[in-house]
Amino acid sequence: MNKALQICLPAFQLLSRGISWVLTLLFGEVNWQAPGWLKKLALWLEVAVRWMRAKPKQAGIALLAFALLATGGTMGWRWYQAQPKQQRVSYVVTAPALTPYDEKDRPQPLPLVVEFNESTAPLKQIDKPAGDGVQLSPALAGSWVWEGDRKLVFSPKADWPIDAEFEVTLAKKKLFAESVKLEEYRFTFKTAPFAANVAESRFYQDPRDANLKKLVATLHFSHPVDPASIQKNINLKLGGGLGFQSDKVPPYSISFDKAKLNAFIHSAPLTVPKEDSDILLTLAKGAKASQGGNALDAELTSQISVPGLYSLRFDNVQMLLADNERYEPEQVVMMSSNVPVSEAALKGKVHAWLLPEYPPNTPKEDQHGNYQWGASQVGKAQLTTELALKALPAADEYGTQHSWRFSAPVGRSVFLQVDAGVQAFGGYQSGKIMSRVFQVAPYPKAVKLLSDGALLSMASDKKIAFVARGLPGVRIEVGRLLPNQLHHLVDQSSGNFAKPEIADQYLDTLVERFTEERTLPATEPGKPYYDSIDLTRYLADKTGNRRGVFMLKLTPFDPKHPKNRDEETSDSRFILVSDLGVLAKTAVDGSNDVFVQSISGGNAVDGVKIDVIGRNGLTVASSLTDSSGRAHLPALKDLTREKAPLMYLVSKGDDVSFLPINRYDRQLDLSRFDIGGIANAASAQQLSSFVFSDRGMYRPGETAHIHSITRTANWVGSLTGLPLEIEITDPRGQTVKKERIKLSSSGFESIDFASSDTSATGDYQIGVYLIKGKNDHEQIGSGSIKVKEFEPDRMKVSATLSHAPVAGWIKPEDIKANVKVMHLFGSPAGGRRVEGEMVLTPSVPAFAAFPDYRFSEAGQLKEPFRDALPSATSNDQGDAELNLNLARFARSTYQLHLTARAFEAGSGRGVAAESAVLVSSAPYLIGVKSDGEMAYIQRNAKRAAHWLALGPDLKPIIAEQLTVNWVERKYVSVLVKQPDATFKYQSRKKEINRDSKPLSLPASGSNLTLPTAEPGDFALVIKGPDGAELNRIEYTVVGAANIARSLERNAELQLTLNKKDYKAGEEIEVNIRAPYTGAGLITIERDKVYSHIWFKADTTSSVQKITLPKDFEGNGYISVQFIRSPSSDEVYMSPLSYGVVPFAVNLDARRLDVKIANAKEVKPGQKLELKVSSNQDARIVVFAVDEGILQVARYNTPKPLDFFFQKRALDVRTSQILDLILPEFARLMQGAAPGGDAAGALGKHLNPFKRKRQSAVAWWSGLIDVGPQGKTLSYTVPDTFNGKLRLMAVAVTPDKIGVFEGGTQVRGDLILSPNVPYILAPGDEFTVSLGVFNNLRTAGITPVQLKLDADVAFTLLSPAQQTLNIASQREASAEFRLRANSVLGSGSLRFTASSGSKQGIARDAVSIRPAVPYSTKLSVGRFDHATQEVALSRDLFKEYRKVSAGVAGSPLVWAQGLAVYLDGYAYSCTEQVISKGFPALLLPNLDRTKTQTAFNKLKQTLAERQNDEGSFGLWASNPDISRFASVYAVHYLIEAKERGLPVSDDMLKRANSWLETLATGSSENLSEARERAYAIYLLSRQGVMTSGMIAALQQELEAHHAKVWQQDLTAAYLAASYKLLKQDALAKSLFKTVPWLLLAKATPSTGESYYNPLVHDAQRLYLLSRHFKEQLNSVPAAELAQLGNAISAQNYHSLSAAYLMLGLEAYSNNAGTFTLAEVDKSGKVSKLDNTAMLSNTAHRVRFGKEGALPGFYLLSEAGFDKLPPKAAIKQGVEIIREYTDLAGKVISKVKIGEEFLVRLRLRSEQKGSQMAIVELLPGGVEIVPSPKEDAPAQASLEGESEGDGDPQRPTWQAPLGEKQSSWRPDYLDMRDDRIVLYGNISKDAATFVYRLRATHAGIFQTPAPYAEAMYGTQQGRGVAGKLEIVKP
Repeated sequence: MNKALQICLPAFQLLSRGISWVLTLLFGEVNWQAPGWLKKLALWLEVAVRWMRAKPKQAGIALLAFALLATGGTMGWRWYQAQPKQQRVSYVVTAPALTPYDEKDRPQPLPLVVEFNESTAPLKQIDKPAGDGVQLSPALAGSWVWEGDRKLVFSPKADWPIDAEFEVTLAKKKLFAESVKLEEYRFTFKTAPFAANVAESRFYQDPRDANLKKLVATLHFSHPVDPASIQKNINLKLGGGLGFQSDKVPPYSISFDKAKLNAFIHSAPLTVPKEDSDILLTLAKGAKASQGGNALDAELTSQISVPGLYSLRFDNVQMLLADNERYEPEQVVMMSSNVPVSEAALKGKVHAWLLPEYPPNTPKEDQHGNYQWGASQVGKAQLTTELALKALPAADEYGTQHSWRFSAPVGRSVFLQVDAGVQAFGGYQSGKIMSRVFQVAPYPKAVKLLSDGALLSMASDKKIAFVARGLPGVRIEVGRLLPNQLHHLVDQSSGNFAKPEIADQYLDTLVERFTEERTLPATEPGKPYYDSIDLTRYLADKTGNRRGVFMLKLTPFDPKHPKNRDEETSDSRFILVSDLGVLAKTAVDGSNDVFVQSISGGNAVDGVKIDVIGRNGLTVASSLTDSSGRAHLPALKDLTREKAPLMYLVSKGDDVSFLPINRYDRQLDLSRFDIGGIANAASAQQLSSFVFSDRGMYRPGETAHIHSITRTANWVGSLTGLPLEIEITDPRGQTVKKERIKLSSSGFESIDFASSDTSATGDYQIGVYLIKGKNDHEQIGSGSIKVKEFEPDRMKVSATLSHAPVAGWIKPEDIKANVKVMHLFGSPAGGRRVEGEMVLTPSVPAFAAFPDYRFSEAGQLKEPFRDALPSATSNDQGDAELNLNLARFARSTYQLHLTARAFEAGSGRGVAAESAVLVSSAPYLIGVKSDGEMAYIQRNAKRAAHWLALGPDLKPIIAEQLTVNWVERKYVSVLVKQPDATFKYQSRKKEINRDSKPLSLPASGSNLTLPTAEPGDFALVIKGPDGAELNRIEYTVVGAANIARSLERNAELQLTLNKKDYKAGEEIEVNIRAPYTGAGLITIERDKVYSHIWFKADTTSSVQKITLPKDFEGNGYISVQFIRSPSSDEVYMSPLSYGVVPFAVNLDARRLDVKIANAKEVKPGQKLELKVSSNQDARIVVFAVDEGILQVARYNTPKPLDFFFQKRALDVRTSQILDLILPEFARLMQGAAPGGDAAGALGKHLNPFKRKRQSAVAWWSGLIDVGPQGKTLSYTVPDTFNGKLRLMAVAVTPDKIGVFEGGTQVRGDLILSPNVPYILAPGDEFTVSLGVFNNLRTAGITPVQLKLDADVAFTLLSPAQQTLNIASQREASAEFRLRANSVLGSGSLRFTASSGSKQGIARDAVSIRPAVPYSTKLSVGRFDHATQEVALSRDLFKEYRKVSAGVAGSPLVWAQGLAVYLDGYAYSCTEQVISKGFPALLLPNLDRTKTQTAFNKLKQTLAERQNDEGSFGLWASNPDISRFASVYAVHYLIEAKERGLPVSDDMLKRANSWLETLATGSSENLSEARERAYAIYLLSRQGVMTSGMIAALQQELEAHHAKVWQQDLTAAYLAASYKLLKQDALAKSLFKTVPWLLLAKATPSTGESYYNPLVHDAQRLYLLSRHFKEQLNSVPAAELAQLGNAISAQNYHSLSAAYLMLGLEAYSNNAGTFTLAEVDKSGKVSKLDNTAMLSNTAHRVRFGKEGALPGFYLLSEAGFDKLPPKAAIKQGVEIIREYTDLAGKVISKVKIGEEFLVRLRLRSEQKGSQMAIVELLPGGVEIVPSPKEDAPAQASLEGESEGDGDPQRPTWQAPLGEKQSSWRPDYLDMRDDRIVLYGNISKDAATFVYRLRATHAGIFQTPAPYAEAMYGTQQGRGVAGKLEIVKP
């Protein structure tokens, strides 16, 4: 070191001198004085150099240390920069904007808002005050609140200080969620400063006082202003010539609004200056707000112009054309004035002259076109032709818009002059003459064919009317279609029938064209001219053939310039001249019925040839009409390409017509009629099945009896032996049962579905399928049942609002809200608490008996009203009355809806009833029925309306002392006072009473004629004796004619049938009200046309008859098409009107008479005998069910006939050309006047401690054969049941079906009704109520002794025996208080009531389950010493306690614990069920039988989920597959096959086929590439040559993932594949690149569900142990330790657990001797086998070994913890739960019967996590389901819809979830003690709110909510608490 320094230092000195010499040579000498610090540094360096020279060895060591320190620091900094940093949360501060004020001028300060960029708030603080974690400086009273999880808001109590600066400090702890770190914890903001502006300043002329003129200004302030500071700072400066009218008043006045935000400044009245002047308004600096703050630092000014005496000016002269009331354009000139002027002031002051065409001396060669004069060119010489001006009246006396009507030649110039001296309002005058020149605008040119039709009758005058305006002539082009070209026209055109869109050049090839140039006579400018085109001469061609197909086109023609063409002003039309009207009806089977009707005569035409023309012009089908004008044609749907049907060609003799096929514009739109229903069968032999169950609702574990009745569409044909399959799917869509059946002759079959205790709750769908082939099934029926926890109702409740049925409405004073409460065993239920709610909704009266009458909205309630009613108690007769207090709503009309709920004695369980009625205080209502459309009535048309008075019973009555008012509705200008105290004209709708007459309405009503003499908007208004409006009809009258008016396409018939249903073969009477006279066709239709009849009607109302076919069944439709008579004057309505009305045929011919004879009353425990009989031999099922179950299920007795003959839709499509009929030319001219499942309850987070409740009282006979002789059946009623049994029977023969419904009352002597909670937790204290009904027929009071026998699960806190004194047929109740003990399971309660020898018994049970979910904890590890002790960490209940330990020479022992975990795993997607299946394959201690059983079950699940492609659906056999799960399934099948299990060859073959497709596909990312590599490996395992697949994948990996793929599991799979292909070198080198990820220092998260470091290492261990055994010794001990740590830390899920088991099993090595013992608390040691269960007294476990080899141990603790955990868990997910009232306030106490909300909030630390949330319910509550979104308001919330026949599976809807929820689960399993939710949770807070009802008094534990990731290791747990339920 010394020697080195001696060499280096001289060299350094020499280099320095050399550099110095060079710098001197270049730049010369530089004198520089060094700073002091540099001199000190040089001195220090000199000392250091001397020291280094003196001590070179120490100096070398110091330099080396410095170099090492610098290098280490640099590397350390780089390492720190590479580490993942915690993300810092940023935020945006929104300072409070200017404070707004409400309508009452109260300040509404805006908040300070701090919005964060991610979820930040603690879950428990969301939507709550934020606490003390925020400091605002300076302090300001107010509150900090978290609004949601991202927004922190401060709302001040008072308004913000003005122009103030605040600093906000955010606490680092408690204010935010624990994991949140902010970028900044402090910020500042400023409030708005005081500011002002001139909002408005103007010169004001008072519209009422002409002398009042002043300045009006409005100053607006940002904050309430100090009035004094404004008063002293305002100044007005008047301009020259301007003064005030009086010196005695102040120059200005100031007023303020209530809030002091606006100052209104009015100057004193001003004089009128001779010339225009101005006023300057100034607000000086210094104005302040009343709250203080900054003052204005700049003055405000506003200058206002004041008009002088001669300031009246006229401008904006323009000419326009306005239509008069006859729709004729008139010439109008308009101008505006700057000051209002009256019409009288302008009279004689406005002149107009027609100027010469050209100025004088204009050369003739320049006299062309219209010369445009300028005002400066006009002199007196040109003003020789003065025009007459007619002033048009204005809306007001004074106005600024003025107009005059005049007449002048088009294009000429007009000189307009306004004389000087015109006097305006306010004294202003026009000081100068105003003159302008304007040019007369041309009239709009028009030519149009009248009417919208295209069909002209051959029997008519064959004239087409047209109108022209502003044209000297018209060019008429008539294109007659050439022979055999019609199909080209139809095929090649688009658009509609009357106006086809076709290119002119193509049309030229189809027609021969005739052109006529017609000069029109001169008319007054703008007047329309009517003319026609006679087509008669074009009908016959040169050969004499008549052809009536034309294309017409009209264009303008100028005789002076005949070659000019104007295509813009034109009209065209397709015209068909024929007398053959065509109407076609297409049936469901595709067949067609074509009807031909004479257009001129209206009668049917026979002998007409109907040809169906294909696209190539050839006939593809043909028929002739019969005598009734009908032709039948077969289905045309199979004709394609050149034969595709194009049109019906209809011909008779020379007359030809046609109808395009499948043209939308030709089809009748029947959607406005009642034509809905289910689709008709496509064929008579189409099958359908009616599906029903015996009761609709079942508890988990009960058996449902499913029945199906199958029929063909026409009920004809044998059903015997037809193969069907019935499939039942659970709420998740998973198939839970499939069964094949063969039909009997009756088609009546049944199957049973036995649910299990672990079956998913919700709606189960039942599908019935016809088996057509191996994989060809057709659904023919469907139904549903519900599986849920429930308790049968024991009461029946009815609610009424009147003593008698209400036909119309009821008066408020007559309403009585009566509630009747009855036991289901038939006796009144007294002493029941009754609660109610009423809802009042605005309602416009409408009555089905008077469908055409409209009733008034006058007097209806303004807005809905909801009110909770005071509770009441039912008396001994079961009656209770609720006080509605409707006097609050007098003189209002509304719909009253009452919901009443009666509660069982001492319980919150109840039964509800509803009732609704229309309420009005009116003694009568006036209805009005119009005679047609009211929005467009022609002038002088005869129109009327019928008025009718109805009483509350809907009977017509006499109404007297009425007034009918004829009212004109128009907009007028009215003076309205403004906020600044000035007045302004505004437009307002006003009704002007034009006429009033007294009116008395007789009981029959009155027709009142509508005045239609003048155009406008009018109304007839009926008022009562008190002047209140009772009803009105509004209408609009237009001018005399409308030449451009379109036809109304929806001229609708009104059809009325004489009754609703008919017998087959019966005659139907149809009352037809038509808009005109004519002829028509009546048909009976549904899926085809069954019958038809033609008719004619000479009046607009007629009755027609048609006979039903004798074999007609079900429902049908009367369809009427009616065409206008050629002689009708209604030429502006559509020539075709139509209507449809449904009817039904009664089903007596299909009804089977079936009866049950039974006792009407029995006692509990007795045998009920049922004698069943039928009038024919039939197959029958009988069932007797507790009415309480059916009431909960909303179950209706099956109605098979209603299903098979339910209303079917009208499926006949009607197309026609009848609506295109053109009116006769003469008639038209008359009218145109000029103008997943699991094995056990633990495997589904379910309650294994189910209570042993009483079996549902439901009995089923099974299918039996019964005839007229009958058969007796018997059923023993349970001895604890009291209630009503509904008896039902369904009997079926091949051609008939019968249904019976009856009942039996079951009543004991003493009837007990206990009310017991569903579930409890150990330590819960609760109250049980017992209702006792005395059914003994004894006089006086009877003492009844009660006794409660409770088993060891309970401790009685009150006496077990009580005595009640009860009168006969009366009820009393008792209460018992108990505590639940720490005895898990079903706790039994036995109630006994006795009186003498009479006794009543009731039994009930309660589930006592822990307040925690079942969980498993594993502790594993390695030990090298002779012994290792591990203490047990959990205190578990003995029930379901499963604590085991194991020791071995390999980590395989750990797999025992993983097997325990998987056995209790709760979820069941495809990956998870496969993972749960691996323990049975891999563990050596499982016997073959268990392995086989587990494998068979999993194989069945996989078979149900494998789709047609061979892959596996995630939950069912559908396209929603998981690629990984499908590959994983193949891996399982291969492992199973290698272990000798019977894998289905077909399943594996199909899966391998899909696997090959995957392996040879492409990858979008490394995850998909890994799946492909996995697939290649599995194919290689099965001997498939995969070299090409490997090469392709490896090439793709190198191209896209070159830097990472060899460290991924992808490389391990490919290496194993190389090994299987015997390419050992490649395999070995590639496998070495794959690291152990658990040993890596940092592993970035991929966010994948199926891949993480534990999965990676477990699979690497598996592949190494299986294919690279020579490398087994290379497994690092640290890796095994990391695997153990992951297990002990519970950082595994289903997939990683299964993969670990695979890896450990392949790695297993059992060499060595090991020992296992348990040690109790006293130290006693008990030896055990190496794998053993531990006793309840075990405290520690001692593991031992012999020899130097390491040992591996396992401790597995599974079960229920005795003590609920007190601390929350937040491992990647956070969850809290709160109970709130319905308003959202947090509560801990509720009353019995009250409903309250449960609010769950969750948040994950990852972007998206699939979570399962287990929400255990407290005791004493029941779940309140939410109504389904698509359910109607009155629909039942539960039960099934019997036999709906809908083949569509309904989408799953969560049965819970209130509107406050921000998150919805993907699936929800609802039990009586818990709710399990599944869904995706993100980093944003998710809120789920559901509803509970308190049912029992007591103090109950509230278990902590729990959430865990389904594909990860995240878990979270809330905090437990208590809920108190008290009596109301």
